[in-house]
Amino acid sequence: MMFAEPRISPNGDRYVLIEFGDDSGLRLNLRARGFSEALDKADIPGVLESNPGFNSVLVEYDSRRIDYRDLIREAMALAQDVGIPTEVESRLVHFPTHYLDPWTRACIDEYRKTIKERPYDPELIVAENRLSGLEELVALHSATEYWIGIIGAYPGLPLMRPLDPRCTIYAPKYDPPRMWTPRGAVVCAGGATAIQTLHSPGGFNMIGRTPIPLLDPVHRNPAFQGNIALLRPGDRVKFDVIDLAEYSRIEAKIAEGSYAFNIIEYQRFSLTAYEAWVASLDARTRY
Repeated sequence: MMFAEPRISPNGDRYVLIEFGDDSGLRLNLRARGFSEALDKADIPGVLESNPGFNSVLVEYDSRRIDYRDLIREAMALAQDVGIPTEVESRLVHFPTHYLDPWTRACIDEYRKTIKERPYDPELIVAENRLSGLEELVALHSATEYWIGIIGAYPGLPLMRPLDPRCTIYAPKYDPPRMWTPRGAVVCAGGATAIQTLHSPGGFNMIGRTPIPLLDPVHRNPAFQGNIALLRPGDRVKFDVIDLAEYSRIEAKIAEGSYAFNIIEYQRFSLTAYEAWVASLDARTRY
């Protein structure tokens, strides 16, 4: 739900959180991104940086240069002027993915042996979402494009939601979290999907792995275009099913620098057309 007016609250002595609503829908994400871009362009003295989330913007400011109350006044005035963009530019990035892979399986098995007994992650998701089995899980997750609302948590890590709401899958997070997760693991929790950019701790459920790197600090591949992170907020992601042999082939090509990333450059994405399409769907069906 979108709030009638933004809700602003202090976050420590140098941040304010501006919330536009309480869901993670595309309209709210575009509202937050539009406000963040407008705030950066406004170049308000004392405002240092803004970071948009799914439905909010975290603003860093210097209280020696702008008072908290003045910042609120400026933010509210700007929010009144900034609307929701109905068309945005969006890239489509394909990720070949080996679902039910051996690496995430080994990670799950180690957690079960050393930390806590729990179901195999894909089987847990099947049960939580009343799917017919692992084949339906793979088909469901790979059937839609995903919208990246946030880059964060770890460098370059995309947090995304399915554009086809019928493909949403829910699962609880690990409790306690894992000590490690394979780099490239495709993970799900709470209706969201992410891709682990690093070998790092995590709490989302693992369902597969992609050989595509999301970070390139030395810019070996032109797909990174001067940025260490492959993905950006507003990109769309499509997971393409591959087997172990194809995974190994792609991994080898990436290592030698000859792999061509499958990226469809900026297309016009219409919020109006998307919302009309969603309204036409039968929510009682899957996909």
